Amino acid sequence: MRNMLMTACLLSFAAMCGCRTAPTPEDKVEQLRKAAEQGNAAAQFKLAHCYFFGEDVAQDEAEAIKWWRKAAEQGNVAAQFILGVCYANGWGVEKDMAEADKWRRKAAEGGEAMAQYNLGRCYDNGEGVAQDKTEAIKWYRKAAEQGHGPAKEALKRLEQRGGTAP
Repeated sequence: MRNMLMTACLLSFAAMCGCRTAPTPEDKVEQLRKAAEQGNAAAQFKLAHCYFFGEDVAQDEAEAIKWWRKAAEQGNVAAQFILGVCYANGWGVEKDMAEADKWRRKAAEGGEAMAQYNLGRCYDNGEGVAQDKTEAIKWYRKAAEQGHGPAKEALKRLEQRGGTAP
């Protein structure tokens, strides 16, 4: 009882002094939302993540797509890649391989290693594009140069099979 009384007194005193306790998850989301609405691409990306996975907000894939699109349109390569993945899988949007390719390619061209690996895999397997081992090697190499492990393995495999290095 004494500890509860002491805690209540301390909280009351903190409130009178203008002191605040640690921000709640709702406070954090609201701060993200304000920054996102002001055009902060990193905040837009994080807010989309919250909505997609239902972290501290109700899960809402359509809302996630809205914020990832805003970040992607500002050149956020991670958002571009994720938006492409969402279109490829129909997560929060109608499945659309042309849109998927558009966003994944933008991310790959923007230097996103995971997108480069993914694009290499598409060319390697002829998924959504004509199979082209030379293009596959090109994209795997770009990702591998950034330390992407699976890209290094795929590059090694293709080059051992006599693939053409660009």
